Amino acid sequence: MTIKLTLLILLSVVLFQTVSTHDLTPQEKRGKAFYLRGESASGQEITALMGEIDVPASTLTCAGCHGIKGQGITEGGVTAGPLTWSHLTKPYGHTDEGGRKHGAFSDTCSAHSLDETSPTP
Repeated sequence: MTIKLTLLILLSVVLFQTVSTHDLTPQEKRGKAFYLRGESASGQEITALMGEIDVPASTLTCAGCHGIKGQGITEGGVTAGPLTWSHLTKPYGHTDEGGRKHGAFSDTCSAHSLDETSPTP
């Protein structure tokens, strides 16, 4: 679940960075609301994982930790890594601040993961 939420956040960042507000599609507007305000289109509560604690995403927004443009922020000695598409899609992958290694993300793996997070009818 955490990986799926992370990928949804990543897509939201990409959409937020590439399009101005007046040009946003309905999907992009939902991504922006998710990333900036922790709001879901369905009205279901979204939770963010802070360490080992689930916190309402409306209280602890993605942008609050990762920055408005997903550039990553360090505060109080804790770093929330960058979520920019260029960082996440580096062909050699990346290592987050906690030392966890990730392979490169791609459009295909991101779209597949986001599809898995969609509610089933």
